[in-house]
Amino acid sequence: MDQSKLDDIVDEVARITGRNVTLDDVYSRVLAYNMSHPTSDRARIESVLMKSVSVDAQTWESSLDLSRQNKPFVVPPNKSMGFLARVCIPLIYRGLRVGYVWIQARDHDDAPEPILEAVQSFGVRIEDFAYTVMEAVEPGSVEAESRERAFISFLHRAAAAPPEDAVLAVADGALPRILVLSHPGLRSPTAPGAKERKRLARQAMLDALRLVQGPILWGAAADHAAVLVPRRVSGPDLQAVRQRFGESLVLHGLPKTSRPADVEAGMSLGAGSARALPDLYEDAVAALQARAVDPAIPSEADFGSIGIYQQLSRAGEGKSIRSSNLEALLRMPNGEEMLSMLERIYDFNGPRGELATELHIHRTSLYHRLRRIGEAIGRDPLDSFVRLDLHVAMKARRWLSRPILTTDKG
Repeated sequence: MDQSKLDDIVDEVARITGRNVTLDDVYSRVLAYNMSHPTSDRARIESVLMKSVSVDAQTWESSLDLSRQNKPFVVPPNKSMGFLARVCIPLIYRGLRVGYVWIQARDHDDAPEPILEAVQSFGVRIEDFAYTVMEAVEPGSVEAESRERAFISFLHRAAAAPPEDAVLAVADGALPRILVLSHPGLRSPTAPGAKERKRLARQAMLDALRLVQGPILWGAAADHAAVLVPRRVSGPDLQAVRQRFGESLVLHGLPKTSRPADVEAGMSLGAGSARALPDLYEDAVAALQARAVDPAIPSEADFGSIGIYQQLSRAGEGKSIRSSNLEALLRMPNGEEMLSMLERIYDFNGPRGELATELHIHRTSLYHRLRRIGEAIGRDPLDSFVRLDLHVAMKARRWLSRPILTTDKG
């Protein structure tokens, strides 16, 4: 991190406003601060000492809905907590939220409105500040972005040869896998344009991969990111990366309706050759899509665990598999309800005697419903061939509603 550039921002703002200034990132880490004036309140003192915003101050800031503020604004004092008034400058570069500048009033008699007026004079300098923070926190971004573009382009089959980094990663014999992460918010109608979304996904991966030791090759598209994961990275590490990816998207400005818990993930099996990575990338996307449409798929699904969706993912973009049994089932007065129950029966892996309990119905009621389904379709729904036909048709029907990720060439 280039500390001198961050210090320059704080010094410039302090010189123009004549107040104490603190610069934080979106994770409440203190990046820089000045010592020009002797007056400080409890929030500033604790933040400077800990190099991180205190828990009390974070609680206070959360009431301001910081991740949704886009322009400089006045923060009123909180006398009960000993916090003076402030002016906050959100730092946003081309739609990507990178931090906040806090300008503290000198005392309770120092009105924040004149500070805000002085801040308005910064104009386009605020975006310059945001760019500087982004560059200072992520040095070497030009070279890094070039590697990321080469990797994602190869995965999308837009490049003939795999990047050298990918060849080396596979050559060590550790059979790395491809992990794909996405979020519905990146595909929502309220999301920003493709370039902004790609920048948002990239920043989220940068934040998430700080949790993993050692270099990892990855790339971002407008609505997802793909990571070449070495075998040394454990399951708990990947879960932490997934969680941080979602948190970062929200902190950096994902539409308010989105939640970190909505992060979708899919994993391929291991790669024995760098040239196989595009195929494994498609497998990881299929695992993500299967999990997004079918709650019966484990949340940490890899391609080997998605069952019939392996075949469906390779069957092209045609219509759903036709099943006369499914059509007859859906013609029943409560066909959708019966279909849902039957799918849960087919998905259930426990002892047959526990099936009624799993469905929260009496055993007699279960048999009655199965008999009605049998009468509607003209055959026993638990017959092996009928069951296979219906189960595949149900999953094919779900597959049609899968999230479609872009094939952005990087």
